[in-house]
Amino acid sequence: MARYLLALIFMLACAVTAKAQAEPDLQTNVSLVLSRLQLQDSVEFVGEINHGDAILAQPKYAPGKIDRLQLSLKNKQIWKRDPWWTRILHPSRSQSYRLLMRPSLHVHVYKKKDGTVMYKMDIDRFAPALRRPVDSTLHFILEIIPHKIWRTHTSQALIFNRLMQQSRPQVSLPSAAGQRLER
Repeated sequence: MARYLLALIFMLACAVTAKAQAEPDLQTNVSLVLSRLQLQDSVEFVGEINHGDAILAQPKYAPGKIDRLQLSLKNKQIWKRDPWWTRILHPSRSQSYRLLMRPSLHVHVYKKKDGTVMYKMDIDRFAPALRRPVDSTLHFILEIIPHKIWRTHTSQALIFNRLMQQSRPQVSLPSAAGQRLER
C-alpha cells in the first residue's frame, strides 16, 4: 500500500511540475501578439511588475531612431487610446492604448525623467469598451474584482489558448456530397 501511495505522489508531483513548466507567461503572450503585428523586434523586455502582472520594455530603435511600436500605436484601425478617466485605475502621466481584439494587449507609454521611453504591457481577456458593454462587464467582474480583492492574476494559459485559436486558419473541406463542411 505504501508503494502505491508513494508512486501516486510521485506521479502527481511529475504532473504538477510538467504543467508548471508548460504554462506560458505574459512575456510569451506579448511576444506572440507583437509578432502578429510584425513588431517582434521593436522592443526589448527589461523586467516584470507584480510577479508577472505586467512587463516592462524599452524600444529597440529602427534605423533613423524610429520607434516602430510608438508608430504602430498611432494606427487607430488596430489600437484605441484609453480615455483620460482610465488613469483612475492606472495612475500616471502616461498614454495608454489597447489593441482592438480579444484578448487585448494593453500598452502604457511612459517617459522617464531622462526622456527615455518605457512601455508597461499587460493582456486582458476582456477589454473594456463602451461599444461592447458585455466585455466591459466581464472585465470588471472577472478581472478587476478578483485581482483587487483576492490578488489573483489573469491566466496566461487561457490567454495563450485564445491566441492560438485565433491563429488557426478557418479551412473549408469539401464533403462527399459536394457540400462544404466547416472545420
